[in-house]
Amino acid sequence: MKSSPGRPATQLRAGLEELRDFLAATEILLLNKEEASRLTGKEPIKDVIIESRCTLCGKCVEVCPENVFVRHHDRVLPAHLERCSKCGLCVPACPEGAIVMEPWTFNVAESFDILCKMGPKTVAITDGSNGVQACDGDTICLLPARDVRVVSSLGAGDAFGSAFAFEYARSGDVGRALALGSANAASVIQQIGAKNGLLTASGASALLDEFDGATLRRYQLSAVLDAAGR
Repeated sequence: MKSSPGRPATQLRAGLEELRDFLAATEILLLNKEEASRLTGKEPIKDVIIESRCTLCGKCVEVCPENVFVRHHDRVLPAHLERCSKCGLCVPACPEGAIVMEPWTFNVAESFDILCKMGPKTVAITDGSNGVQACDGDTICLLPARDVRVVSSLGAGDAFGSAFAFEYARSGDVGRALALGSANAASVIQQIGAKNGLLTASGASALLDEFDGATLRRYQLSAVLDAAGR
């Protein structure tokens, strides 16, 4: 399910109810952040802290090397999002589990919740330089985007989707599928043309051999929904 800039896809305009039977028979649903929002009616948000869990211990403030988190009266806020270096230290540092996602990414848990309940076994939502997330209805897997020079974004979505679907169908491993999809898209956007830069079979195999999952983040959907105010 895809759309062209300025021209929403016919499927998206149909709405969720019209797509119910289609989604019930879907194994993998691939959307970008804007498409997911348009289809579900849920806006991506930056809320990543469950305030009721926060004890103001300051651990997140202490571990963050970029001073993203600040104390503000009786709250701790991710106030300088543009500084986030995606180091991954803040979430495990919080003893109460109040920080459920890193502040550099968008919380799209509400869209995941709606879409997964309609049938797809795995929903992936891409967000350009903010990486990609995938959810099976229980766990959100998030992979930061590769830091590469962008020459053209033409074909990035197709490159990601084809590689993600291939690896997911082959191994059933969402993390490896995200890794291959992201790498294929990153390779394409460094060149002109939608097909130039596509990974070869040997290149894809070598990349997966190197993937150790260290950059993959895993979050519980229920916790991230709490941060979204659900």
